[in-house]
This record gives sequence, C-alpha cells and structure tokens, in this order.
Amino acid sequence: MRLYVFLMNLLRLMTHKKFNENRQQQRIFIGIDPGSKILGYAIVEEKGEEVKILNGSIILRGKGIERKMSGVYKFFSDTIDKFVSRGDSVYLCIEEQYVNKNVRSCLVIVRMASIFYLISGQFNIPIIGMQPSEARKKFFGYGACGKSEVARGLEEKLGVKFSNYDESDALLLALALQQFYS
Repeated sequence: MRLYVFLMNLLRLMTHKKFNENRQQQRIFIGIDPGSKILGYAIVEEKGEEVKILNGSIILRGKGIERKMSGVYKFFSDTIDKFVSRGDSVYLCIEEQYVNKNVRSCLVIVRMASIFYLISGQFNIPIIGMQPSEARKKFFGYGACGKSEVARGLEEKLGVKFSNYDESDALLLALALQQFYS
C-alpha cells in the first residue's frame, strides 16, 4: 500500500513538472469570510504582472450545518485540487473573527474555519488569518472603514458588483493576501 501511494505521488509530481515546463506558473489567492450565516469567498489569479478575479460568491448556511460543512469541504478541496494539479501555487487567507457576545455564533465560525485549516494541511498550502482592518490597510492604505465603504471602494477600483458584504470582504482578503506575497 505504501509503495502504491509513493508511486502515485511520484507520478503526480512528474506530471506536474512536465506540464509546468510549457506554461507560466500562476499563483492563486483565495479569500474566505466565514460568517455565522453566510460564507463569502473570492478566488484571484496572478499570472506574471496580471491579476484577475476568477470567482467569488457566497454560500448560505442554516439548519443542517454538518451537511453544509461537508459540501463546503468538497467544493473547496476539489477547487484547490484543480489548481494544485495543474502546478499552481495556492494561498489561503481567512478572516479572523472577533466575537464579543454570541458564543454560539463563534462556535459555528470556528467550525467552518477549521475546514480551511484542514484543506491547508491536506494540500500543504499556506493559510494566513487576517483581521479585517489589516486587510483594509494593505489594500486601501487605511484600516478604519466599514463594510459598505470596502464594497464601494472595490467596485470603483475594480469595476465589480457584489451581492453582499461577505463577498466583498472575501475579495479584499484575497487581494490583500496577493499584495502580502508580492
């Protein structure tokens, strides 16, 4: 069994190397805003000097959190596997939450965030926790602005529209992470 796993990993590595000789490596930055009711995410690709938004959306949560957690895990592990399989470097940034009163909300957020730490370990990719004010400061130059100002600022700078603030926060995290690694 160990020999089989070793050979499969070796084959996967060899495939990556051959595939990467003919293409420029891309870096993928994924921002995650794991709210208690809505999970926002954004995927940004950097190829040379070009940075573009690949995907961004929200995942609604409600009753049956365990089933939704498995769906979130499957979606993100499949997505990240696709990037890793083609030889891209993938980086995750998850918003660090401050919960003052509602312990139950905090537990839901921690459970959702744990999925991304698991995926990070599974694919051996870096994950950074970032405070919202830190992400705002990296991208806008100052950290004291609200969610509506973040969304409006990103819409003006990038020409994108958001369905809600969780989606814009996730994009901000992905872009701040890209700047962090540049």
